[in-house]
Amino acid sequence: MGTKGWTDVLNNLKNYIKESFVFKFLRTKYLTKNHIKITSDVYKKFYGRELNLKYPRLLSEKIQCLKLFNYPQNLLVIQAADKYTLHEYLSRKQMKHLSVEYINIFEKSDYIDIGQLPEAFVLKKTNASGMNLIIKNKNEINNEKINKIVQKWFKTDFGLLTSEWHYSKAKDRVICEPYFQNLGNEYRIAMIKGNIAFIQVILWDWDQPVNDNEDTQNVPKPMIIEGHRKHYRAHYDEFWNLIWKDEDTPDINIQMPINWKEMVDISTKIGKDFPFVRVDFNIINGQLKITELTFTPASGFLELLRKNFELDKSLGEKLEFNYNEKYY
Repeated sequence: MGTKGWTDVLNNLKNYIKESFVFKFLRTKYLTKNHIKITSDVYKKFYGRELNLKYPRLLSEKIQCLKLFNYPQNLLVIQAADKYTLHEYLSRKQMKHLSVEYINIFEKSDYIDIGQLPEAFVLKKTNASGMNLIIKNKNEINNEKINKIVQKWFKTDFGLLTSEWHYSKAKDRVICEPYFQNLGNEYRIAMIKGNIAFIQVILWDWDQPVNDNEDTQNVPKPMIIEGHRKHYRAHYDEFWNLIWKDEDTPDINIQMPINWKEMVDISTKIGKDFPFVRVDFNIINGQLKITELTFTPASGFLELLRKNFELDKSLGEKLEFNYNEKYY
């Protein structure tokens, strides 16, 4: 047997082990028992300093405290972080008109019959991040492929993997939303106690590969896109002064959106309900919509804060919350 043959055998064996009940049981037990240590280790590797959970002073530290000890106990966070029950939260806030309409909701036991869905649609796991499927043309895919991906989502406890336990507390569902073509920039307003901490603008590039290993040369544009696609990030303060952007972000002047005042008013009302939350907006067919409320962006490992310690420190001073040490 050649080298390639042995490589295939080893890969198949690894996949078999990873899918086994024993492996999943042991992994779950390990992650559950050691989630504080794992978070501390990742924090040190990412930020280059120790994570102080007992006396947090930086925003990056306080987000981790909220993630580990506060938000998993906060029923309002659990509701608002879920892409389905977010509709209930917005309705109660008299903001139902800001919800993105949905076509259907699927449970674990449901078989998704794409014949009953529009030609183009989007699937998202409601209590996770990045578990998305964009279907541009259902005639070029099949039920089996879709259901195989969705069932894998249902078998994955996203909150367990990232220590974002508020996701784990929500019910597993998959939401089907309409597919909107040619979406513009996405505007994300991070709030501390109802005040703007920073603004993140996302510029999507749907035609580019998500990473350097994905070859799209001379390949037709995919009819099914899984996860996130290539995007660029630019960050601004409340006065729309540029703080930091990705190095490969196109050199363009990003203007305030015409709905900016409305976005701020909405974010302020929502932000007062939580110590820290990011309100994610899209303008869909000319209408302002909230696509998601994000409580622990990037699981609390923010490139913006890693690049700017003084910002991390100053924003941390603005975030005060009741820290219950019994969870530590």
